[in-house]
Amino acid sequence: MDNFIKLKSFIPKNWDKGDFVITGSACLATRGVRDVNDLDILVRPHLMLEVVDLHAKGTFPKLKRELLVEHIQEYPRAVLRTGHIDFFESMPRIAYLGVDEVFDRADSCDGYNIISLRHCLAIKALVPRSRSKDVIDMVLLAKLIEKEEIPQRKENSNE
Repeated sequence: MDNFIKLKSFIPKNWDKGDFVITGSACLATRGVRDVNDLDILVRPHLMLEVVDLHAKGTFPKLKRELLVEHIQEYPRAVLRTGHIDFFESMPRIAYLGVDEVFDRADSCDGYNIISLRHCLAIKALVPRSRSKDVIDMVLLAKLIEKEEIPQRKENSNE
């Protein structure tokens, strides 16, 4: 999980934790299932502007300013790629679930909001012709969801 720890260290410490959610396979990394190669971060609109400012100050590694400008023109305020971190306000698969829903149901881990297992599974299932990595992730997510629900079922049956 070294890569996950290194990548999340680039998230500014002063950001309000309620203004962003780490999405994608990071929910597997937080549970020690597998590491990630990149981070996908859903941000509130005002943070997207801050990402541009932070990049201009050299906060994010491995990105030339020209590449950032291309992405701003290609996806106006939708996706900003900075090295191995993608920041976005929404995307079709998350919009389908509802951006506020993803924020409201996020899990907390080490002081960060992480996409819930159910939402991650739903998003990966919406990808047409999923990559083999996504198919494996869906199996792992389903197993984790089932594992987390078993204690809840036992508690409910005792009532």
